[in-house]
Amino acid sequence: DEHDAGVEAVVLIWREVGSARAAERNVSTNGDGTFTFTTAPGSFGLMARADGHGSAPVLTTGGEVVLRLVPDATLQGAVRDEQGAPVPMFSVLLQWKQGALETTGAKAHHVVDTDGAFVIAPVTTGTLEVVVAAAGFAPSTPQVVELAPGETRSLEFTLGRGVQVLGSVVSRGSRSPLRGARVLLERSADDTALPLARCDENGRFALSGLTPGRRSLFAEAEGHDARLLSLEVAGIDGTSTCSG
Repeated sequence: DEHDAGVEAVVLIWREVGSARAAERNVSTNGDGTFTFTTAPGSFGLMARADGHGSAPVLTTGGEVVLRLVPDATLQGAVRDEQGAPVPMFSVLLQWKQGALETTGAKAHHVVDTDGAFVIAPVTTGTLEVVVAAAGFAPSTPQVVELAPGETRSLEFTLGRGVQVLGSVVSRGSRSPLRGARVLLERSADDTALPLARCDENGRFALSGLTPGRRSLFAEAEGHDARLLSLEVAGIDGTSTCSG
């Protein structure tokens, strides 16, 4: 606890795959706060929880770790579009920062609210990176916040429409259009609200909500091999084109 006394708690342990979680499991501590976890080698994240208290995530490849419990915090806020109207459906992605570049413990909270408001509790304290994403919008600029024990923090996010990519998916052999093919933006596993489009009867698609820059599109259709296409998404007039 905050006074270095061992306490009974539940420890969440997950394997780190990039910045995403995999193979989560729980381990209970003994009365003196000790616990042991044995597994194959790798990189792991650990967090502890007990009675309205939580620890900051700790990354380890093995050995002894100390998880210190402090009172949980609350994160609340509002999400609006560029005209100031509330966005009714969105996801809030929280990642705990480990140093200047590394993040861990990514967790997505999916929200439906006509006022575009969200309240997330309990939230483990520490340094968090917060991103909001919604279908048809570009992801928000990340906000980094320092959450103190027991604190309630309010945030505001404005989502832009981003860039729309237009294109087509055809069969490599016959060049016939592939109706119903799926096209999506390739991202890391912890991203939320992944842009997705389906091709019409002419094999055409429109993928919205992308941010400008170098992006990779993943196309797949039943009975065909999938394809990954890399392209530069321009943001000059809000629309970019590609062929696949």
